[in-house]
This record gives sequence, C-alpha cells and structure tokens, in this order.
Amino acid sequence: MRDYFVGLGKNPIQRLPAPLAIESREGTMRTTNNRIHIPSALSALIATVAIMVMSVFPSALAYADGGSAPTVPVQVSKVDADGTALKGAQLRISHKDANGADVIDAEWTSDGTVHTADLPAGDYTLTETTAPEGYDKAADQTFTVKAPENPAPTDYSFTTQSSLTSGALVSKDASKTVSPVYCFNLRKSSPTSGLDYTRVEGSATAFSQLAQRARPGTDLYQDVLRVLYNGYPNNKAGIQQKYNLSDLEFAEATQYAIWYYTDSRPVVPHPYSDAVQALVDSTANIPSGQTLDIYKTSNDQYQNLLATEFHQATPPVSLIMVGQKTQAPTPTPSQPTTPTQPSTPSTPSTPSQPSTPAQNAPVKPL
Repeated sequence: MRDYFVGLGKNPIQRLPAPLAIESREGTMRTTNNRIHIPSALSALIATVAIMVMSVFPSALAYADGGSAPTVPVQVSKVDADGTALKGAQLRISHKDANGADVIDAEWTSDGTVHTADLPAGDYTLTETTAPEGYDKAADQTFTVKAPENPAPTDYSFTTQSSLTSGALVSKDASKTVSPVYCFNLRKSSPTSGLDYTRVEGSATAFSQLAQRARPGTDLYQDVLRVLYNGYPNNKAGIQQKYNLSDLEFAEATQYAIWYYTDSRPVVPHPYSDAVQALVDSTANIPSGQTLDIYKTSNDQYQNLLATEFHQATPPVSLIMVGQKTQAPTPTPSQPTTPTQPSTPSTPSTPSQPSTPAQNAPVKPL
C-alpha cells in the first residue's frame, strides 16, 4: 500500500505510515444520530491541513449555535454627477441602538471602486463625513437591509475528536454539511478544539480582509473561486482525470493552488505540481452570481477556512452617493441706497404791478 502525505498548516509535510493509508472501497455517505459522515476516501483537507484523512486523524466537527445573524452585502459607490467614480470621500454606515445612540458599522475612504460591507438585517444610514476636494458633502441616505430567506447556520465551534471514525463539518442541527474545507491562511496556527467560527458569504471584501499575503496583481476573490470550482471535489475542468490523481492527491493539489493566491506560495516541484499549475492557470470560470462561504475564526492567530460548495450569492443592496461640485460663490451686490426726495422749490414771489406812467403834456420846442 502506498504512502500518503499530509500537510499540517504551517507545519512540515508529514508522511502517513503505509498500514494506515486510507481505503478507497467506501463510496457513499451514511448518517448516524442525525449526523452526516463523509467516507474516508472522500475526506480531504480539513481546517489547517492540506489533507485531513478522516479515518486516521481526529475528525473535525463544527456546530452552529445560532448566535450571529446572517448578513447581506451592501455595495456603495461614490461618483460624480456624470457617474465617474470619485476618490477621497470619507464615508460611514451607522445605525441606532436601542437607546437611540449612533453605532458605527463601517467606515472607509472611497478609492474609486465599489465598497462592500456585510450587514445584518436592520435600518442604516450612509453618511459622507468628508467630501472629496472640490465637492460638497452629499445628503445622508437611509436604507434597510432585509434578512435573507432560509439562511444557513452562521456560528460554528471547531471540535476535534480522538477517535479513528470518519467525521465531517456539520451544523449543530445537522441541517448543513461543510466538508471538505481548505485553510485560507498558510502561516497561521491550526485551529484547536472549541475555537469559534462565523460563516461569512464569500465576497471580494471578505477575502481581502482575511488574506495575509495575497498574491499581488491578481484578483484574489475570483482566482480562489476559480481554483475551487476546478479543484477537489468540484473538478469542473477535468484536471483530476487529466493527471490521473486520487481524491487525496487532487485535494492536496487544490490546497496548494489556493495558497498560491491567498498566501503567495509558489508552485514548487512536487509529484503532482503540474496539477497545481493547471489549477492556478485554469480557465473554466464559475457561473455568474455564484460564490462560496468562508469561515472566519474568532481568534485571529488561527486559520480561517474555505468551503467548497457553490451557491447563488445573496443579491446585494446597492447604494450610489453622488457628489456635486462646489460652486464658486457669487458675490452678493450691495443694496443701493434709496435716493432722497428732492425738496419742493419755493413758490416765486408775485412780481409787483408796474406803475402807470404819468400822462405829461409834451413840451413845446423852443
């Protein structure tokens, strides 16, 4: 029986002894006590391992406790009157608490791209606290986020079991199976028993916030989705058959391809590095509007986890805040003074009547 290799997060690759290697004759799932068990031959990377062989290593279980509300993506664009993206606007999303006080949910400075904030159901206000230079502050916008219908469980607790039985990542009420999962952060510590995780729907913002050393010049979100769409267990591009890989080998290749984008890990010589490179370069893109979930750890020193099941992304709430250019002030003309009313001229005096000349007899010439 051949040997298998298991990568334990940031620990070196370890070899499983041949007598403990997995058997491939199991091919179907089974349920016991309302829990879903994944056969050993189909168990892949779990949490921090590149490959978790569930029939050999402790199984990992995640239970939903219902403590966190599901979120909906809210996309905010800051543009001018012509629809051109604006940089430099300081924006804020807030809501009122039970006492009427403002609670800030998100703050950022616009950079010319659409900003996404994941918010639970509620009433919110979008405020521009500082406008870009040359623009007036826009009016506040109020909006409502409605809870998604039939949301999946949100909160999980990572639990390890010391048995050799197969296991899976399942929700507490057994309504959701999450297996296999891949680790998102190569250099963080492996999760420990009791560690809490929160399910977050995948988005460009969520991926970029959780990545530590994303490969420059790549589209982290779309590239990781593409790797998982074409990697184990989805295999949409047929890479597993092309390179004649077992489920175990293909799962490890998938993990390495994920790390290529999330942690800038190079493709190194390896028995199936050609498959890793094929996943990195794969061109079979996911259908429009599809995404998968990422599980965010409650303790930042531990790894975040990626699911592999694609689903329709929750339609986002889209907001557009338009900036108006500041108008140059128009000088206000001074009010002209009211002219004074001219005085009424005095009435001229009546001229005196000239006297009648005396009627003197003409003088006789001498």
